Amino acid sequence: MDMAEHKRILKVGQKLNMSKDDTLGFKQHIENDKEKVRQQKKEEEERKRQSEMEKLKEIKQEHPGGEGAQGGAPSEEDVLEKRNAVKEMMRHAWASYKKHAWGSNELRPISRRGHSASIFGTLNLGATIVDAADTLYIMEMMDEYKEARDWIAANLNFEGVSNMGSRFLNFLIIRKNFTTYNPDNVSVITML
Repeated sequence: MDMAEHKRILKVGQKLNMSKDDTLGFKQHIENDKEKVRQQKKEEEERKRQSEMEKLKEIKQEHPGGEGAQGGAPSEEDVLEKRNAVKEMMRHAWASYKKHAWGSNELRPISRRGHSASIFGTLNLGATIVDAADTLYIMEMMDEYKEARDWIAANLNFEGVSNMGSRFLNFLIIRKNFTTYNPDNVSVITML
């Protein structure tokens, strides 16, 4: 505690007609309560994450995924290098989101906290998960794609949402029509 805060606390104690020791003890009691609340919140978040992970384990995997837009590596080395760098940036962003904001609409990178009060309202709709799923698939990041797919299958719920926003509508339309080419000229749907 710096000198200015110490003086401020003593001044508050004088106004409340409290001794210096009582004032400092009261301050410490408040700090202890704050720490308990922070710890309880952290434990609650961890229980919630564990619960989500348990839900994901129960999901049946109806398919391993299709060929889609995947396949073919660039022949030019510098293009391949750039492609791999972009893929690593995506991997880093996904890992950070998963670690700090899983299930929230967005990750606030500076505070490293999930954020859901946005164009989607205050509901945790997993906007980043929904938004990234097709990108993960196209980038052939199948482990991450399956995490997103499984979270969507287990948790995406539009109950209480009056305006889904264009992101979700676009995602649902794209996923509905995400196809691979069949030699018989038939579209094979590779849905969630």
